[in-house]
Amino acid sequence: MGSTATDLADWDDLVLKALEKWKVPGMSVAVVHEGESWAKAYGVAELPDKPLSTDSLFQGCSTTKAFTAAATALVIDDESSNPSESQLKWDTPISSVIPDDFVLADPYATANTTFEDALSHRSGQPAHFMRLRFARTDESTQFAVRALRHMPLAYAPRTTFEYNNFMYIAVSHALEQRTREALGSFMKRRIWEPLGMRDTYFDVREVEKTPGLKERLVQGYDWFEEVGNYKAQPNVNYGPTKGAGSMVSTVLDYEKWVKALLAKSTPLSKDAHEALFRPRSIVSSEQFATSKPGAWAQLYALGWFVDSYQGIPFFWHTGGWPGTAILVGLVPSKNFGFVMMSNSSSASDMYKTLYTHLFKKYLNLPLSQDPDNSQTKPTEEKPQTSADAIQRFFKSLSLDEATPPSVPLSALTGTYSHPAYGSMTITLEDETLRADCMDRVLGAIVDLEHVTVNHFLAKSYLPGWGKATVDYFAAEFHIASSGRPDRLGIKLEPALEDMIWFDISSAVSAE
Repeated sequence: MGSTATDLADWDDLVLKALEKWKVPGMSVAVVHEGESWAKAYGVAELPDKPLSTDSLFQGCSTTKAFTAAATALVIDDESSNPSESQLKWDTPISSVIPDDFVLADPYATANTTFEDALSHRSGQPAHFMRLRFARTDESTQFAVRALRHMPLAYAPRTTFEYNNFMYIAVSHALEQRTREALGSFMKRRIWEPLGMRDTYFDVREVEKTPGLKERLVQGYDWFEEVGNYKAQPNVNYGPTKGAGSMVSTVLDYEKWVKALLAKSTPLSKDAHEALFRPRSIVSSEQFATSKPGAWAQLYALGWFVDSYQGIPFFWHTGGWPGTAILVGLVPSKNFGFVMMSNSSSASDMYKTLYTHLFKKYLNLPLSQDPDNSQTKPTEEKPQTSADAIQRFFKSLSLDEATPPSVPLSALTGTYSHPAYGSMTITLEDETLRADCMDRVLGAIVDLEHVTVNHFLAKSYLPGWGKATVDYFAAEFHIASSGRPDRLGIKLEPALEDMIWFDISSAVSAE
């Protein structure tokens, strides 16, 4: 490679300083160039002093999406050898494979959303991240897919890029129904084993229970400056995640994946390699500004972001969860790739500094001109205080003097339900309306602070961990003609004009 791990003293120093700066406990890295590779681990897998190694197991999170796209390509290739009107193609509507389960809020979108649309995030579905955050941990994949009919679309199909995990869950379900095989089993048989990826798994919950594996699974952390301490973060505990982000692996196994992609080798065909990396969507939002490498444009293929770095095509994808940050990058024209796995979310802020130094060392590309070579930040941060959130969310209301609610606070208590977003039971504690949602996928307490009339500010937070865990949302109770509340709306999806409305005492159903 021209350089080895042992003679990269400047690289070691750079990594150690970055870990300290960004409060990241540990990172494993693998680098591939011209068919040769090296891997190295830094820091700890678990505080205070359990060392990290190159065979430590990390959650792959959204880097799983590239494997799901590859699995789809394999099924398409399989069926192309026996052509028929029903054979799977990239432009096959998902509803033609799972018609009873895949129903969207719009009939046209239901009939026309294809595998290609879902895998390139152009289905018209907004992120609906709070739907994932407040999901029950015991949901089935079928339930998650059937709930899509109750999740409003934000855009017409194929007009707007909007990152959406639930579309990858739908593709996972469709592939399993098509192949009559669990997606993890299919990936193992058709991708991992042919590549020699024998230390890769599909469900972190199984890894947690397996002797010999659970000991190598890293513990994720996030540093909270306000309390001056690390918080140990839970692993992904949402079964439907599947092809959206369920893989568990090591940098050594991902190194084999990177080599195969750079070499355009089996198990994928030439057509499959071309299809996976052909851009489909233009990424116009700033949602991914924290991971853009300062390129002139950003595109999305199938499970891969597409950028230009110093005029050279750069393909990459992150994987993220509280306490986890993964980055896989490919520069095919230079036969170069890398994998970085860290056990802290804040690692995503240091990755650009690291990979641009690798580009300089191996590809002789100059460093970017950012003052500290850090990531570009979104132009608008989330509200930092309740007062800030109220001013931002309720601009159209007269807030000079708050008008009391139409009914007493005690009358607003009860269980409010949405067929996709689930239910929340609101109680009155010390004159505060509160919902305890700590038992959800990413649990939180939700307080409702009165603003004026029946308008409230919803404050989601983790008790004891400071303002960094706080998210704010506009909320409103609807009072029926009977004088009793019948609905609660919360602005949980920013891409939608309307709120997500929860009906009081409504059964949770995705039928």
